[in-house]
Amino acid sequence: MVLLLAANPRGTELLDLAREVTEVQRELAPLAATTGLRFEARWAVSVDDAMRHMTEIDPCILHLSGHGRAGATVVLEGDRGEPQPVTARALAMMISAAGRHVRAVVASTCFGLADAEELLTAVDCVIGFEGRVSDVAARAFSVRFYAALAAGRSIGNAVAHGAATLFARQLVGAALPRCLTRDGVDADAMTIVRRARSDAGPRGQAP
Repeated sequence: MVLLLAANPRGTELLDLAREVTEVQRELAPLAATTGLRFEARWAVSVDDAMRHMTEIDPCILHLSGHGRAGATVVLEGDRGEPQPVTARALAMMISAAGRHVRAVVASTCFGLADAEELLTAVDCVIGFEGRVSDVAARAFSVRFYAALAAGRSIGNAVAHGAATLFARQLVGAALPRCLTRDGVDADAMTIVRRARSDAGPRGQAP
């Protein structure tokens, strides 16, 4: 299960977050029956909302979509829709309390890897960007990342898929996306979907 938490608080640059979700869901929908990979999105998320959604949905991947800034992995919404910056340390505490099965955080935000070591106290890996990332680049990365995961690729390889797409489309910007892991964790060995292997030969004939 992937849980995407989206926020575009009042007074921040308008992002096309709905398009990101739509394109990822379009990519995954034909594979849902064979992969079992579900992708849930929640909108205009506050701190309380984030805690409630993690508790109720219990995801294995937490995807943060929206704005980030130096010192804040993501900017959620306050009580009146105003920006509510959430530090990596605070997010790690939220995940430890409410997201008991979260293995990876995907920060589709600017400066998503800032203070990632704090997040790695709560999860196995953090995927994101060290600098600024455009709306288009964040969306393109997400689509290819989840398509690779649905194909049974590892998290490390899925990040490579997304990075290659951004480079080929000249959407790199400040930096390519990276995957950071806690000590002893190999992102190239982490898979979310296990695809069954067929013993059939060419054109469905038995070998």
